[in-house]
Amino acid sequence: VAEKIENIKEIVTDKKKVKFSQFFEDDLTRSEVITVFLALLELLKRHVVKISQENTFDDIDIYYNNEMSKEDLSNYTLPVDEYK
Repeated sequence: VAEKIENIKEIVTDKKKVKFSQFFEDDLTRSEVITVFLALLELLKRHVVKISQENTFDDIDIYYNNEMSKEDLSNYTLPVDEYK
């Protein structure tokens, strides 16, 4: 989960906006899908990303939280031990 959190954080900070479905384009195992979901929940909980959805059943947009400065993000560390 910790590796996936870092991976998603990099993608979102580079692209600024990512569709939720993009994380599931590859043929993922059930375990990998759960890992992606847990990583996104952790990033939401820690306010690194924000999400929005226009209508029911639309794809979810994931945004980098602009309120978090680049310095805050570079100093940001995740509790990696929680995911071992």
